[in-house]
Amino acid sequence: MDLSIIIVTHNSSKYILKCLEAISASNLRTLSYEIIIIDNNSTDNTVMLINRHFGDLKVIKNVENAGFCRANNTGAKVASGKYILLLNPDVYVEIDTIHMLYKRIEEIRCFAMYPKLLYWNRPEIINASGAYWSLPGFFNIVGMNETNNGKGELIRCLGSIHAAVMMNRKEFIEIGLYDENFFIYCEDIDVCYRSNILGFDSYVDQNIIAYHEHEGTAFRAGHPIKYQFFYLRNYLLVFLKNYEMKSLIAKLPSWVYQFLCRRQFYALKSFHFKLFWLPLCIVLSIIMHLHSILIERWRIQNRRKRNDAYILSLKSGCPD
Repeated sequence: MDLSIIIVTHNSSKYILKCLEAISASNLRTLSYEIIIIDNNSTDNTVMLINRHFGDLKVIKNVENAGFCRANNTGAKVASGKYILLLNPDVYVEIDTIHMLYKRIEEIRCFAMYPKLLYWNRPEIINASGAYWSLPGFFNIVGMNETNNGKGELIRCLGSIHAAVMMNRKEFIEIGLYDENFFIYCEDIDVCYRSNILGFDSYVDQNIIAYHEHEGTAFRAGHPIKYQFFYLRNYLLVFLKNYEMKSLIAKLPSWVYQFLCRRQFYALKSFHFKLFWLPLCIVLSIIMHLHSILIERWRIQNRRKRNDAYILSLKSGCPD
């Protein structure tokens, strides 16, 4: 089989039909493909809508919210395609998006191929068009919130956000899939960094378009403490697992100050005591899982083929 399209849902009834209808309307030509839905214990009518309107699809229903990472890993493991296309349920493809992604990844034989993502409700504005890494350690999304001028090129880059990405399934499994300790947030940053240092290349074709509603995610909807915890802790895990030791020693203190210490100062100043405890909870979580983090770090560093300077060099390949 050529392609497996994997969609993870959790109370996604507002989006899922539009997503599946766009796939059904796609010009897939002679591609053999399957669609796999992994539902993370939705409590709305997501699964009912899928079964009613797309009853022939493979739906795997988790008995709990297993998180974005474990659910996508499940999909990748059961998939039959040479390539997998991971789509958020609030991403809608154009008629040729999927075919063009497949054509490009087959031509270049790379690990991952990304489209340019535009906002669904503001299609003149870019959501993501690649990404690069900058000092002291930031994942920078190319073009985010800039006006789309309709121009684009094929660019080798660090990666992009994983709302829509086509990957070589065998290589995704080879690099270790998503880290399921992340649950949600920064899993795409982790895979982008890890795949590159392990010797795998990613590209974005800025002429291939998909649309992202990008609304109602937990982090955007009020930034609750729980989701700030996952985002900040997981960002720290990206450093701890993937950075060379010399980079870790040089850059980690500034990141800890920027994202953790400053938050405590702000919390004290504003009497936001829940926010004050957030950095301490993150540090405690790291300490509690330090053994497994160090094992994963050893596995990655033992297979490393590229240094951190290479990751920084990818910035020159992306447009500013």
